[in-house]
Amino acid sequence: MTTDSFNENNASEDDIVLDNQNTDTDLNSIAVEDIAKIEEPTLVKEDEIVKSPKKDEEVPSLVPVSDGVIGTGKLNKSEEAKPAKLAPKKDSVKKVALFASRNVSWQGLGKLLKGYNFVSVDAADKWLTLDTVRLVSPEEVKANLG
Repeated sequence: MTTDSFNENNASEDDIVLDNQNTDTDLNSIAVEDIAKIEEPTLVKEDEIVKSPKKDEEVPSLVPVSDGVIGTGKLNKSEEAKPAKLAPKKDSVKKVALFASRNVSWQGLGKLLKGYNFVSVDAADKWLTLDTVRLVSPEEVKANLG
């Protein structure tokens, strides 16, 4: 059996021609013909354009119904309650700085970590009864913490 046994009609490779292959035409002429086949885009009239539906301005929401009772109703999107920005908390409690030479905890009072801690004046009075805790001046805090 020879290696050319697949060729039933004893045709050589030069004799094989594919169905869609045009051996006599030039590649430039094929490109020009293909460009001519491209259709120009047609303009679509404004009435023929499919548009998405407009969003509802009113959305289901919880609204006051009567006498302060909250129930379901519709609310305009522009009127929806947006979360208010919280103002930074201003501590009305005066705080002082303490320095703890080690970690200390006191049940009912809290804990101090080694280093500088800020506590209320009332808590500071209790913490200062311990030997490992001392009161710190504002200048020392500024020098060490920046």
